[in-house]
Amino acid sequence: MGRHFKWWVLIFPLLALLAYWSRPDEASSKSFDMAKSQSNSSRLVASSPAQKETLPQDANAKKQTNLLTPQALRLIQFMLSTAAKQSSLSQLVDWLKSSGQQPQVTFDENPHTGKMTLVRSQVATQSVRYVHAQYLSDATHSKEYLQHISFDIKSEEKVMSALRDNIHKLIGPLGVQKRDGDDYLLWELPNGYILWAKPLTWDELQDDPFNAYTHKDVGTIRVTLEQEIHFD
Repeated sequence: MGRHFKWWVLIFPLLALLAYWSRPDEASSKSFDMAKSQSNSSRLVASSPAQKETLPQDANAKKQTNLLTPQALRLIQFMLSTAAKQSSLSQLVDWLKSSGQQPQVTFDENPHTGKMTLVRSQVATQSVRYVHAQYLSDATHSKEYLQHISFDIKSEEKVMSALRDNIHKLIGPLGVQKRDGDDYLLWELPNGYILWAKPLTWDELQDDPFNAYTHKDVGTIRVTLEQEIHFD
């Protein structure tokens, strides 16, 4: 009888201990719930529709735009703002300096034509070279205006098409296109200016009084803003 009593005394603590071990751990339960919650959050994100990239409607449009470097686009913008009387000689010189093109500024003056300020780049960029600008002022130097600015772009396939597309976007209602071809583009702008672009032939390259060329440069595209000459 005494032995049986001692045996039951030992059984009850063992049962209690087993019941404790079988109880779910509160901390573990919380950790599992947090992990489940995080998993659900990730699942919600993953199940959301992926945001699509915006692509140009014309597959060639992006290629054509990329044919023009930021320097070329900046010069075209400067030309258009000059035609609208919103740019100056000092702004051109400052930009040429900041873009590493090392502008050279020279002056010429006589009593008949007044003063001419000539600005030329001395260092070519990736695709732009021979930036050339002429500013005129009267004998009193009270008024200074751009008479001519031009630059060259290396000839590549579809560059003329890229020029047409980009100038059309930049020009907006400012000008009217008068010529549209693979060998000549022309716009009429305010204040008596015209903007044109064309590939140069060897004869035209040879006759250039300022720039040096070789036969490899045939097809170089000249972009020019200048005052239109009217013959009475």
